[in-house]
Amino acid sequence: MLTLLALLLLAAAGIAIKFMPVRHVRVEGALRQVEPPALQAVLEPLLQGSYLLVDLKAMEAAVLGLPWVGEASVKRYWPDTLVVKIQEQTPYARSGDGSFVSEKGVRFRAGITAETANLPAIIGPVDYEKPMLAMLKTMNARLGPLGRRIAVLHLSNRHAWTVKLEDGLVVVMGRQDALAAFERFLTLAGLLGAERLQAVQRVDLRYPNGFAVSMKAKAAQRTN
Repeated sequence: MLTLLALLLLAAAGIAIKFMPVRHVRVEGALRQVEPPALQAVLEPLLQGSYLLVDLKAMEAAVLGLPWVGEASVKRYWPDTLVVKIQEQTPYARSGDGSFVSEKGVRFRAGITAETANLPAIIGPVDYEKPMLAMLKTMNARLGPLGRRIAVLHLSNRHAWTVKLEDGLVVVMGRQDALAAFERFLTLAGLLGAERLQAVQRVDLRYPNGFAVSMKAKAAQRTN
């Protein structure tokens, strides 16, 4: 009798679980790039079962597969609610292959927006995103007083550094200590002053005891 009662209770519980649908899905997070229709499209197919039987890991994986999503978690809140927490990637730079690099140095792919079109580019070997990002931040901080910023930071496969500023000026540092070489450029920039620096097209710092300066075409004509 007790066995039969236990089986009936289990059957009733199974029926109850089966007919406990997910009634609410709450999305938390400051979402600027993740589109609600895209989020709905990946979540809806996974919400067809019972509230207690929904695969939370599958939901998390589906959300993480969307562009711009950096972190995602899904939790149950009794009796019928699922809470999806999303943290978007924050792009700090563009990569040479068309992807982005986040503030944490993580490479990810997403569509270009008006906000990301003018981000600086870091171009270098695979898995060098974090050191290149640190170099970009340090150099931009040092350029701050000059009112200039880096447009492209390039590291060759032979570990030679080159910088292109937003105004087009190119600084070639080669395989030496990049920050030490960049300090030499900053010293030169201070000596030249803002007006004369505008006429400079390229500074080559690969010389052990000096540097080479190339002037823009119009500036070179005026000096001849």
